[in-house]
Amino acid sequence: STASGVSITGFGGNTYGNYNQGVRVKAAGSVDSASKVTIVGTNNVATNMPTLMGTQIQGTVQAVGDINLEGYSTSLSSPNSGLVIQNTVTSTGGNITAKASAANSTKVALSISGAGALIASGSNKNINMVADTMDLSTATAINAGTGTVNITTKDASKAIKIGVEDGSPTVSSQL
Repeated sequence: STASGVSITGFGGNTYGNYNQGVRVKAAGSVDSASKVTIVGTNNVATNMPTLMGTQIQGTVQAVGDINLEGYSTSLSSPNSGLVIQNTVTSTGGNITAKASAANSTKVALSISGAGALIASGSNKNINMVADTMDLSTATAINAGTGTVNITTKDASKAIKIGVEDGSPTVSSQL
């Protein structure tokens, strides 16, 4: 990596097909930086497939500085998640921000599952999660150490509701 860090941006197209994520860090892969990491992915595929999302993190992401992860599913007819984190994301000296949106509210915008974890191990560093819907129920860890974990809705008019009132993790504005 360089002083400016690692930046990855991708668009998942608008046609049917497997693995049309905007950005996918495969399970066997990783993103490592001696400074910062920014990953932004967008998917506009109007098909319901479990492999279609804005950004999918299956491999590890590590940085000494800030980590910014963004995932967007922009098709109103597509029930696909924005950002799916399935492995460990670690910053040893910076903040972590995970921002996501899903235009169709039948899937959660931000999902942290499986081996998914956000770890900011630097002194007083924060984890910021911004999305109108989140599923953190199977996350391995969300740990800011001596810092703060901030949960914010993307749309300021949405309420934050912890737990699921109707048994469905896909209800708009619920975590």
